[in-house]
Amino acid sequence: MFSSSQHPSFQRPGLHLRWRWGVIRAWILRPWILVRAAMSGTRCEIGARLSLQGRLRVRGPGRVIIEDDVIIGDGADLYTHHPDAVIRIGRGTFLNGTRISSALEVTIGAENIIGDARLLDTDFHWSHRDRHQDSRPVPAMAIRTGRNVWIGAATVLLKGSEVGENSVIAMGAIVSGRVPADEIWGPERARFLAKVAEPPKHSESPS
Repeated sequence: MFSSSQHPSFQRPGLHLRWRWGVIRAWILRPWILVRAAMSGTRCEIGARLSLQGRLRVRGPGRVIIEDDVIIGDGADLYTHHPDAVIRIGRGTFLNGTRISSALEVTIGAENIIGDARLLDTDFHWSHRDRHQDSRPVPAMAIRTGRNVWIGAATVLLKGSEVGENSVIAMGAIVSGRVPADEIWGPERARFLAKVAEPPKHSESPS
């Protein structure tokens, strides 16, 4: 188990009580979580000392692996969309409002901090105009993060994204490729587009 200097729930006095209550809550709810997951076809594995402080929803026909010492803060949604899809949450990772959708593979490294972000390894729909008639499988590409990655709120990781260890993805960024280790990436700042137009003059009522 992590020492008090490493674990996110020990950063200031008192939070360890919330973490401990989360562990007790996860132990109580574990059978229900596993049964509900199995009812949707999910093969779910939960490691030791899961701290469940919010809700956890696991759905879909694939496989979900939650390793030891994971913390679910303000909730997490882990959805698989294919029998071969795999979602793996690394040891000591903190999910706080995170939504993960996988048709192939989403692997989160150890000791990640992931806020209210979306991770999707597929676009779900074709972009061409006949998308409603095209029944072919939509391409999927694995998403992977290294150790000690921090992903901020309102961030999206699209299919094929890779984030190297220790890197930070700032709030509001959209990632669709490879982020090297030890770097901070973020969205472009807001920029001027146009002046706010004056309201149109009211036309005279017809006689």
